[in-house]
Amino acid sequence: MKILQIHNKYRNYGGEDVVVENEYKLMTSKGFKVKQLFFDNQVISPTKFFFNKNSYKKTIKTIDSFCPDIVHIHNLFYTASVSVLMAAKSKKIKTVITLHNYRLMCLNAMFSRKNSVCTLCYGKTFAFKGVLNKCFQNSFNKSLMMSLFVGINKKNNTWQKYLDQVIVLTPFIKELILNSDLGIEENKISIKPNSTKDLQSNIDCDEKSFFLFVGRISKEKGIDILVETFNDLSNFNLEVIGGGENLNNLSRDSNSNIIFHGQKNTEFVNKKLKYAKALIFPSTWFEGLPNTIIEAFSAGVPVISSDNDNLKTIVNNNFNGLLFKQNCKNSLKEVILNFNNIDNKKLSINARKTYEKYYSHQKNFENLQAIYKKVKS
Repeated sequence: MKILQIHNKYRNYGGEDVVVENEYKLMTSKGFKVKQLFFDNQVISPTKFFFNKNSYKKTIKTIDSFCPDIVHIHNLFYTASVSVLMAAKSKKIKTVITLHNYRLMCLNAMFSRKNSVCTLCYGKTFAFKGVLNKCFQNSFNKSLMMSLFVGINKKNNTWQKYLDQVIVLTPFIKELILNSDLGIEENKISIKPNSTKDLQSNIDCDEKSFFLFVGRISKEKGIDILVETFNDLSNFNLEVIGGGENLNNLSRDSNSNIIFHGQKNTEFVNKKLKYAKALIFPSTWFEGLPNTIIEAFSAGVPVISSDNDNLKTIVNNNFNGLLFKQNCKNSLKEVILNFNNIDNKKLSINARKTYEKYYSHQKNFENLQAIYKKVKS
C-alpha cells in the first residue's frame, strides 16, 4: 500500500511533528511505501488561508508522480490549507486526517482560557466569543479570520465532504466531535492512540526517590500549582524538566526540594522517568494524548494527573495512576501525602500493561493498517 503523508510543519518542532516522524518510520519498516509532503508557515498569507492555489498544485503534482492509495494529513494549518483535501478529492484519492488538537472546534485549539477549560465557542458555527477574547494568537483580527475559516467550512460541510476517515486520539475526543456541529458522521471517526518506543520498565528499582514533571513551564500546564504544592511538602522531592517563560521565576521561588533541570534531551528525560516514583501531569486543559504520559506508562511509571474529562480517560484512577481535582492544590497535596500508603507497585505494573495494550509501536501499526484497509475497501 502507498501512503502520501501530508503535514504542515510547526515553526517550533513539537509533539505532532514527532508523531509524523514516528509513523513514517513505523509504516516504512513494515513494508509500506510512504512519501512525505511537507508545508511550512515561514510565510503566511491571509489571502491563501481559505484556499492556497500553490498548495493545491503541489499536492496534485505529488499525487500524479507517486500515485498513492491513501492521503493521510496530520496538519493542514496554515499553508497547506483545505486545498490539499480538494486536490486529493479531485484525483479520487481516499483521505484520512489525524486531529491532534481541537482547532476545528476552538480558536486556540486547546479549549482553554485563563488557565482553565473553556468551551464557550463549542457548538457555535462562528466563534464570536473567541474573537472578542482574542483567543487566536491574542489578536482580534487573527481570531476573526480563524473564526471565519472554521465557520465557513462548517457551513460548507467541508469535513464530511472531503474526509473519508478522521482519526482521534481518545474516546473523549470522539464524543466531542460527535456532539459538535462539524457534521462528521460516526462511521468516519476512528480512535487510534499514538505510540512511543519501549523504554522498558524498571518497576522493582529501589532508587525511586522523587516525583517528576516533564513539559513546558507555563501556566496552562499546571506548573504553578505543582510548585506551590511541593513548596508545602518539604519531605517530598520534585524534579522538573522543561523550558518556558516561567522557568526563572518559578525556580527562584522554589524550595530546595524542587530541582529545575531546564530543557533536556530525550535520553535525559527517559533516564529520569525510569527512576521516578510517578510522573505528575497537572495540566489545566484537556490536552490530546500527551506523549509524556505514554512514555511514563512505557517505563512502568504511574501518572498523577488532573481529573479533566479527557485526561481521566487516559489515566485510570487507582489503576495506572491517580487523579486529583484540577487546579486544586489541596487535592494534589492529599494524593502526594498518601502515595506511599498505597500499593504503588501495582500502579506501576498496570501502567506498563497499559502501554503494552494500547501504546506500543506494534499496536499503532495494527490500528493504522486496519484504518487504511477500511478506507481503501
